[in-house]
Amino acid sequence: MRMLLVAILLIVATSAFYFARDSELSDQAGRREPRLGVTTAPLKDDQPASEHDGAPSAAGTTGAGTAAPAYSAEALVEREASRIGQVDPDPAGTERRLRETAQKLSMSELRRLTHVALDPKKNGDERFMAVQLLGWTENRAALPELENIATHPVPPLKDERALSFEISLRGLAIESIGAVGNHAEKITALSRVAGRVDHAFLTDRTQRVAAHLNDENVKSIEAQDREALERLLGQ
Repeated sequence: MRMLLVAILLIVATSAFYFARDSELSDQAGRREPRLGVTTAPLKDDQPASEHDGAPSAAGTTGAGTAAPAYSAEALVEREASRIGQVDPDPAGTERRLRETAQKLSMSELRRLTHVALDPKKNGDERFMAVQLLGWTENRAALPELENIATHPVPPLKDERALSFEISLRGLAIESIGAVGNHAEKITALSRVAGRVDHAFLTDRTQRVAAHLNDENVKSIEAQDREALERLLGQ
């Protein structure tokens, strides 16, 4: 689970760097509404998540036609979050397993993941894991949930570390939108987010995710985060 831990650290570090550099812009940066794409029809809410793209529900059967296990979002998040930071002999296999599990979650479980992500009583690892799993569904059904997290108002916290966490969590949701649905759906979701976020870091991140989606020559968010972290550590 160290791969996820590294991703969390990258997002937290870069958001803290951005917050320290540009905090005076945070009250007004989120009010811009850049045009990023087109609109699409709303998602239906009464079917398994994997059926939104016309595919059979992965939660219902396995490849052999037998019943697949049901998943509890809370239990899944709690179990996997507890492993963050531990030595993982097969990180690629762990990510593959979690992606496959995420793709089997029902619509109700996706909503439960959103609830976990936005619950301040949950620990930080669980909240980040919930957002990561939503992104790993790779399904348009998760877009409304990720939008909900990305645009949820940032609480007015006095503790800068806690505030940085809340901003970073929303940043991960924005990044995850770039991995869900087709290109038009991603850009449309990012356009909606851009018009609703109320922090400079989140506005900037939304625009950078969209820029990468629209131009393959633009570096990925992960690559940009690593460069920002290197600059931060080099100061």
